[in-house]
Amino acid sequence: LGPVRFRTLRVCEIVRPVLPHVYATTAYSEIEAHKQAPLLKSQSYQDRLSTRKPTSVSETFLDTDPISVPIKHGLTGVQSELAADPTLKGTVDRVVDAEKRTMDTHTPFYHSMSTIVYLMGYSVNRFLNTMNDSMDADPLREKFEQMHWFRFPQTSDSSYPTTISDFPRDKMVHPDYDDHSKPVKDWVLAVNPSLFCNGWTLGEGTWDLFITNKSIYPPSGETFFNMMCDHFGLLPDQKMRQEFAIRFELLIARTQIESKRWLRKQRTDDQREIEFESRGNRDLGALFQILVPATISNEIAYPCEPYGVPGKFSGKKMSDVSVVLLKQPHESYTTQARMMLASVIQPDNEVILNVFGAPEFLKSEEGKQKVREFDAFFLEVLAASFPKMQST
Repeated sequence: LGPVRFRTLRVCEIVRPVLPHVYATTAYSEIEAHKQAPLLKSQSYQDRLSTRKPTSVSETFLDTDPISVPIKHGLTGVQSELAADPTLKGTVDRVVDAEKRTMDTHTPFYHSMSTIVYLMGYSVNRFLNTMNDSMDADPLREKFEQMHWFRFPQTSDSSYPTTISDFPRDKMVHPDYDDHSKPVKDWVLAVNPSLFCNGWTLGEGTWDLFITNKSIYPPSGETFFNMMCDHFGLLPDQKMRQEFAIRFELLIARTQIESKRWLRKQRTDDQREIEFESRGNRDLGALFQILVPATISNEIAYPCEPYGVPGKFSGKKMSDVSVVLLKQPHESYTTQARMMLASVIQPDNEVILNVFGAPEFLKSEEGKQKVREFDAFFLEVLAASFPKMQST
């Protein structure tokens, strides 16, 4: 795996004669050829125009008078943080702007996770990029690089429901069968239909998890790395895999630390010392704004209560609940939603993923260096996995 070979040949082309299975599961062209047909059948949704004033469901929540003491308390806390912290304020402004620009074409949803968990999913993206590396521009590269690997493994296997009509919502009862149990938790992504729905409800709100840099049931780095290796047929030697797993965890941990330092640099000295109640200075995680073409939002998402149970939303469409949410934001404070993960990761569905917070570090000059470290790491993984390639 010399440097000259990797600059002149696709990695997947070198791997293919040695291990066809790995090529079939990692080459962009093979993934494209074997994926399920996307739900989105027309791009006409993009032509929708409106003369009404641009609206944002997240901004409406911030600007509407609370209807209860708990909501008033939480809303006051958010507003005070936005006034004091330019990083948070800038994030919310960009979220609101994106909602307004796409209000006639897309339905917004929100999800967040810790920086560590984000970097695990991001590493799969870098691995695939390394496998498909070439000097020539790959027309599929940009399409697949827009994806994020929310859970591992992410596949287009038919066992993954792609529409809510294939999903057993009527059987969901907490705690016997909910989105915390297998296989449901592998099928769905827990989201909020507004950035501030359940905003300060521990474990339920996108906003709370984002500003506290937390994930629900995060895997360890070693566990994730082993799942990744098993899925792609990497590092069959278990002793060698363990050594790489340690390096993988260190790479992610160091990247997380540097992203935290980078975020602090975005604040002034005074702002870096701001204490937010008992939770300390904000160590932001990864915030996802998921904009789904409105024409398929009812097919891949459904409104629900905690644990993904439909409850009072049984039989209701996501689009109808979204309208109510805009008109009555505080009355809809506890509204949640679940999305079919297999549909979210279909590039041809044209789901827009905007990512804020710690992941923005990777676009900085310091962050780009870490990206190169990820790529170099996976080149070593490939060399150790397929030693015959070195003489190919």
